[in-house]
Order: sequence, then C-alpha cells, then structure tokens
Amino acid sequence: MHRSQPLPTSLLFLLGNTPRLSLAEVRATIDPQAELINAQVAQAKTNQSAQTLIDRLGGTIKIFQPIDRLNVTTETKTLTDYLTQKLAQIAQQQTTKLSFYIAQIGQEHRERIDLNRIKQNLKTLNLKARFSPGKRNGLSAANLLHQKTVELNLIYTDESIILAKTVAVQNIDLWTVRDRYRPYTQRQKGMLPLKVARMMVNLAIRQDELQKKCLLDPFSGSAGVLMEAATVGVKNLMAADNDQQAVKGSRLNLNWLREKFHLPIEYEVYHQDATQLQLTKKIDYLVTEPFLGRQTPNPKKIENIALGLEKLYWGSFRHWTNLLQPDARVVIIFPYWPMQPKANFKKLIDKLAKIGYTTSSEPLSYAREGAQVVRRIWQFEFRS
Repeated sequence: MHRSQPLPTSLLFLLGNTPRLSLAEVRATIDPQAELINAQVAQAKTNQSAQTLIDRLGGTIKIFQPIDRLNVTTETKTLTDYLTQKLAQIAQQQTTKLSFYIAQIGQEHRERIDLNRIKQNLKTLNLKARFSPGKRNGLSAANLLHQKTVELNLIYTDESIILAKTVAVQNIDLWTVRDRYRPYTQRQKGMLPLKVARMMVNLAIRQDELQKKCLLDPFSGSAGVLMEAATVGVKNLMAADNDQQAVKGSRLNLNWLREKFHLPIEYEVYHQDATQLQLTKKIDYLVTEPFLGRQTPNPKKIENIALGLEKLYWGSFRHWTNLLQPDARVVIIFPYWPMQPKANFKKLIDKLAKIGYTTSSEPLSYAREGAQVVRRIWQFEFRS
C-alpha cells in the first residue's frame, strides 16, 4: 500500500551568532519560505524530524516545537501561572523528578520569569521539580545534551508570545570531536570554522540527492569543507591544494573521518594549483575558501593584497569553467576589510557574469568579533 508523505509542520529554529547566514542555510536545506519571527528565531515548514534537521544544520543551535500562542501583552504573573500548569501536566506523566527550565527569547526588557516561584507552585501541587541556573535565552546545548531537562521557551514577537518546547539541540560533542581530534590542522593560518564550512556546504547542496553528486574544494587546507560534506552524506569528494603538506593533511583527516564515523566516502586529493586543475570527473558543487591574505593585514597594503587576490580568483574561476557541470553551484568566500571598504571585488563579480557565473543574492558575512578580515560568502550558479 502506498504511504503518503507526512504533512509539513512548522518548527522554530534558534539561530547562531550570524542569523542572516543561518537563515539562508535553513531556506536552502529545509524551506525556501522560512522567515524570521524575531532577531534570533526562524520559522520553517518541514516533514522531516527535528533530530534529522539539527544533525544536518551548522548554524542552528536548537529546534523548538510550538505549543501555544499567547497575547503579547500577557502579564508576568499570568505567564507564571500558565507555565506552572503546563509543567504540571508534564510532571504528572513522568516517573522521576521534573527538571525544567524556562527561556525567554526576544524583547530583553521583559521581566524575567521567576523559576523558583514556579518550583514552589508545583510543590503546592505535590509535584517535585528542580531547575538549573542558566541564561535568559536558555540552557546551553551541552547542558541539554547531557541532562534530561524539559526546556520551555517564551519567544517574543511583535504580535504574540509563542510557547515552544525544545525538541532537538546541536550535538556539540560531535562537533568538538571533528574539530579538536582530527589529526591535522592549520590553526596558524586561520582555518575556516567547521560550522561555517557546514553552512556553505548546505547552501550548495540544498535538497539534491547527495550520494550521486561530486563536490570539489580546490583550496582544501585541512579538508574542513570535505569533512562536513561527508558528514551530511556527500560520498564523492575531490580536493586540491598547492601546498604538499596540506594535501597530506587533507588525506589524513578524510581517512580518519571515514574510519572514526564509518562513512562510505570516496575521495581524491591532488597536489595541484586551483588555476590548473586536471580532474577525473565533472563537478556538481564547488565549495571553498581561497587564501584571504593575513588575518591582521597592514592597512596600507590592503589595496595591493586585493589586487593580488583578484588575479588568483579570476584565474581560478576562468579555469573552473572546464570542470563544472552545467547548473553547478559554487559557494566561495571573498575577503572584506572593514578598515578599507573600497578594496572590494565588485568589478570581478561583474566580470564573472560574462563567463557563465550568475548570482541572485547578496553575500553573507561571517566574522568573529573584532576581526580585521570579514568572510563574505558568495553563491553562484554556473551556466556553460
């Protein structure tokens, strides 16, 4: 008997430190119509489980299941009584002492919910409960991952207060293993963070069948992009770097990942220049971070750095026209220097359109606080 697909339901996504980039990832992989409901939370429709989604995404910290929608003017005392009732219903279904937390996301001026008052209210109902100390916007993913805690969230929007339950959290342990225990790193060169690599991969591969596609990183470094692509299910991986040590390190990391997590991946890593690559197959996705220059550049030299990088990028993009499948997607980082905004790549972006690369969106920025070089993520589609 034919089984129909489950109907899409709405889930809420607590986004990371770069909400615009995280939202773009949700739209690319889950729901093109996903939208922000406040500065930190997005709403999307999906028929996939929350756990499947959190395992796929790099820029989402938690996923919530909406429970109820309340009037935005609801007073704190009324909210406290309401939350007591909700937690009492949950506690009555448990055989162990209830561990709970109430997060409040958005509208920081709102009065904080008194968790101790809720605990006392539950006690008057003969229900034992405890709560952990935490921040206003919720417990950490690590805390929720290792403790059986019911976390309810009051998500404030302009129109209402949404009550939602945390149903999936980012597995910080697995991220830590891939980041800290891979055999080879290039931390002195300013490596691409793995979560950013994951988001870039997801911007490229979207909803396509992962197993039948081939992904290339022509500036592989320590193979962070390929590791994250393999983790989400891409099985055909190719990489190149003009640094022999990086080539050896990439192979070492990919072999470690395959054995550590039992992934059925195939990979090829070449010691070749990105502008002269010779490959055995055509590429469906190209995801990469080229050399961006020094992390702390001399302001007087930035314009010359930009000119040198523009030649590298142009030579690479021009050569890649021989390697890419029609309709291939390219997700690539360009540097941006806040101290020298005139040193940009606008003319290069315009030139790329003449050789088949089109982009329909503005770049997405990522930078740690105080960074002198901002990563700008551009997305292209290649038309041969």
